[in-house]
Amino acid sequence: MSLKKHITIVALDLFSKNGINRVSMDDVARKANVSKRTLYDFFSDKESLLIETLDEIKEPVSNDLELLEKTSATA
Repeated sequence: MSLKKHITIVALDLFSKNGINRVSMDDVARKANVSKRTLYDFFSDKESLLIETLDEIKEPVSNDLELLEKTSATA
């Protein structure tokens, strides 16, 4: 797994547990075990990190929703 992907997975975990507003770039760097400099080499700011994180989960979620739509006729 690439370092960038590792950081986005860590960020996703933090965002989902704590909320976007409560997570700082310091939190992500600490949890991902990288320096802030390394984090900022990949992401210019928290917004770009969030966008990348959401892009990371978009396809699997879309696939799951399509599968549900095809197989589930009732609740």
